Amino acid sequence: MTAQRIAKAAALIMVLTLLGRAIGLVREMFVGAKFGAEVLGPFVVAFNLPNIVGITLTGAFSAAFIPLFTAELEKGHRDAAWRLASAVLNTVLLGISLLAGLGMVFSRQVAVLLATDFSPPLLDLTGELLFILFPTLILSSLGGVTMAMLSSLNRYFVSSIGPLLSSLVVIASIFLLAPRWGIHGLAWGTTLGALLSFVVMIPSLLKEGFQYYPTLGLNNPLVRRLWMMILPVLFGVGVSQIHILIDSNMAASISEESVVALKYANTVAQLPMGVFVSAVAIPLLPALSAMLAVGDQEGFKNTLARGVSYYALILLPIMVVTMLLSDPIIQVLFQRDKFDASRAAMTAFALVFYGLGFFPSAVRDLYTRGFYSLHDTATPVKIGALTVFIHVGMNLLFIPWLSHGGLALATSISNALNMVILGWLLYRRVGGWSFRTQWNVLYRAAIAATLMGVVLAFSFSRLIALFPGGGWWATVLSMILAGIAAALVYGGTLLALGTPEVREFADKILSKIKAPRSAPPAMGLPKNDGE
Repeated sequence: MTAQRIAKAAALIMVLTLLGRAIGLVREMFVGAKFGAEVLGPFVVAFNLPNIVGITLTGAFSAAFIPLFTAELEKGHRDAAWRLASAVLNTVLLGISLLAGLGMVFSRQVAVLLATDFSPPLLDLTGELLFILFPTLILSSLGGVTMAMLSSLNRYFVSSIGPLLSSLVVIASIFLLAPRWGIHGLAWGTTLGALLSFVVMIPSLLKEGFQYYPTLGLNNPLVRRLWMMILPVLFGVGVSQIHILIDSNMAASISEESVVALKYANTVAQLPMGVFVSAVAIPLLPALSAMLAVGDQEGFKNTLARGVSYYALILLPIMVVTMLLSDPIIQVLFQRDKFDASRAAMTAFALVFYGLGFFPSAVRDLYTRGFYSLHDTATPVKIGALTVFIHVGMNLLFIPWLSHGGLALATSISNALNMVILGWLLYRRVGGWSFRTQWNVLYRAAIAATLMGVVLAFSFSRLIALFPGGGWWATVLSMILAGIAAALVYGGTLLALGTPEVREFADKILSKIKAPRSAPPAMGLPKNDGE
């Protein structure tokens, strides 16, 4: 995949993901306003386990599957690729169905493990919700493999629109099912949304000529190679997600409100991560794998380096905005009905610390994908396991001082540590890349983001003071106006500092504006195709 095709794919994914995340925020606004912490806390705990297991399995199969599947496609071996895909789908269906079935049978016991400090009634409710949500394990896992195939085939539209459709189903369940079944209706809506997200991808896969084979591929060398790769990846991706379960359990020991506050803070934090990071990361792994398959080592290194630069330019200003305006952001998005001022303040407090981890988390994932493209799944596992132990230690250290905010801070610090170690190891592994280019972009982005932050804080405080008692609309207007001023300062500073990527972008915009438009063809005169 060329750089131009990566950029086009990233743009499409970014637009669709932004729309999906926006609908997801609307979904969370309705959920937060509808349910109190006494039922929302158990739902968050119940949702986390199947969601994390689904993410782990999806990430593991995608990371190990995409390089092999893409390599077969590049070689023109489509039948071998379909046999590999069929073996993965069949194994996932059998294995995950067994796991989900066991989870449903022992849902009450699982609830005790997830929230040891919940009261018996809350544990009963958590178990009931787990029973409804465990089938999402099967749907999300099958959907993850299907999405991996479509990504390798450069089909991103349908796979990116799935979360949007899922959110719409959940929103509908709040109005149609929750009035009768309460929080259980929300759980059923979540499961139905996962089903739709998977089913909608099937027609696109069939159009690509997918051939199904009823096989587990036990005698297929390609499948055996996949399993050799996937076991450490399973552990590695699981390690990167396990901190969510750890944080949820520790937050439950503080209060149900702490569980809800962390959940909503993380929801907001995942908006820029999902939109901008996923837009680059989803087409990147097939591209990196394809480069290595044809021996383009320099293209591999340059793509990694540019990915870090793009993340710095995009995420550093978003980090500043999130940390400085965490209170008004949460108030505008969620503070209504049962999502009161106390819950909003707790959520905003955690969001500040999550914001610190935007850039390190994105670059960590980029480096991890670099290792996966090299068919090295063990190194990210080892580093991830190390940082999990550090993460737990920091949780215990920070909770007495920062309460649930300490859990968010520990997450950001452990992600940063993971990023540094992985980056150093990958740099040595591939023979290095242009650190000077990255540093030139990073320090310019840091200076511009700092100046932007000063302007943002000053202008927002002055603007909001002009509307005493203005309420929601005054906060939104103040954030928009302050944000425009801050964005102008950020972009202007980057241009003044001579940031190459920004200058290139500005030149393209100016060239399109200045380009003369071709005259329309004369009416009534047929065009000579031979000219």
